[in-house]
Amino acid sequence: MQETFSTILKASKTIYKNKKDSTNLNYISMLEKMDKSSIQYSSYCFSHAMQNGFYYPKEPTKEAVNIYSKV
Repeated sequence: MQETFSTILKASKTIYKNKKDSTNLNYISMLEKMDKSSIQYSSYCFSHAMQNGFYYPKEPTKEAVNIYSKV
């Protein structure tokens, strides 16, 4: 799993650099300093994965579809 999280952060960082997204680059910087075995670390990594289109539910609920359509 740690390799997966590392890949997510690396790819997300590249996206944020290309977009000049300093807010999310700051979040990635904070994530890189977190305890990599914590639930918070894994949750935030998956959050960036979803935000960047790396992961999405196979069968999202109607509520999820509604939320994603607003982004």
